Amino acid sequence: MVYVEEMDAKTVALKREKNLKKATRERILALLNHPKNIVDQFRMG
Repeated sequence: MVYVEEMDAKTVALKREKNLKKATRERILALLNHPKNIVDQFRMG
């Protein structure tokens, strides 16, 4: 599973990462399908 979200600052990103590590499986699966998940911008081909 890959989830990519752009942040304005490293400190904000670290707080977000800490929060995500506490998330339930259902929350993670919801994020994978959320528009904030920008992983598609990095896919090749």
